[in-house]
Amino acid sequence: MTASYELMLRLETVTPLFMSGAEPRDFEWRPAPFRGALRYWFRALHGGVVGGDVVAVRQAEAAVFGSAGEEAAAASAVTVRVRSLPFSETRAYQRQHLQAGRDYLFWSMAESGSAGKGNFQKAKQFLAAPAAFTLQLLTRPGVRDPQRCLREAAAALWLLVHLGGVGSRARRAGGSLSVTAVPGEAPFPYILRGRTPAEFAQQLKQGLRQVRSELGVSGTRDSRPPPEFDVLEPQWCRVWVLGSWDGADSAVQAIGGALRDFRAGRGSDRINLIERAAFGLPLPARDGGVDAVLGKDTIDRRSSPLWLKVSKSAEGTYFGVATLFKSRFLPDGGMLRPKGATSGFAPRDFSLIERFVTEKFPEAQEVKYG
Repeated sequence: MTASYELMLRLETVTPLFMSGAEPRDFEWRPAPFRGALRYWFRALHGGVVGGDVVAVRQAEAAVFGSAGEEAAAASAVTVRVRSLPFSETRAYQRQHLQAGRDYLFWSMAESGSAGKGNFQKAKQFLAAPAAFTLQLLTRPGVRDPQRCLREAAAALWLLVHLGGVGSRARRAGGSLSVTAVPGEAPFPYILRGRTPAEFAQQLKQGLRQVRSELGVSGTRDSRPPPEFDVLEPQWCRVWVLGSWDGADSAVQAIGGALRDFRAGRGSDRINLIERAAFGLPLPARDGGVDAVLGKDTIDRRSSPLWLKVSKSAEGTYFGVATLFKSRFLPDGGMLRPKGATSGFAPRDFSLIERFVTEKFPEAQEVKYG
């Protein structure tokens, strides 16, 4: 029987973790959100290798994490086990007057609506940081080429830890994680060092190059149309270290405040509603609203192309990290238009988000991993 291989990491939450189960506003500790996040970063990594080939990426993903369907169902070659360590009770998220930046990032986690109007939504529960847990990647017995499967899953885990997050509001700094210990051998440097943004950017660059080289790719590919999904390749993905802070709360407050001020046009040219759609859909109806349409169909949601997270270095410094995926914003033929209008336009590019980084974080260090 083929031997099993495993990777064990000890982690802690850096920012509030919003995770739920059957009751969407109650906290529940579950491995499913971690598996989903790993799949996302696995697709981004492989997409940079095969040039955004959807079929090739799905095949690679199925080989490691399994697939569903009556004809092509397959068990996952790598299982994900998450075990929480003792932590304090979760609590409901509440807005704080002096934490406007934090509330801007986590706004949908707070209580909203009115019971009298039938649209009441209670506050979502979260696990406060820091909360310790362990995560294990383990190959199933009998898997073909278990070492390769584990290393590719481990590469996705590196990206999840250093560029992403888990749970609700993960693209807006929620559920950011940090590795505190690696009990055994690890294929990648999960614990990064650095006291300055430049030092931390250098560590990210080295790690990104290593996880990409694991799949046999380096540098930047030739120009081609934007990919249909998020891919980790320099032409279609930019990464910055925005700055450093003494604590995670300070970082969240500063990043959220900067995003709020920029989107509201404070200190710069006012940004109209259609332009703001570049940060993701839907947009608040109080500003008039905007529709994304494809023919006669309305596109209800487009995830933000911008990931914001807070990382913690081995020295205890907290860094804001921004990752911009410049994949196709809408399907071919899709367009944006103000609600009630009959005409609109297709998003051109992501220069508005790039402007956000350069204007609000002029000392940001770009991670040049190509």
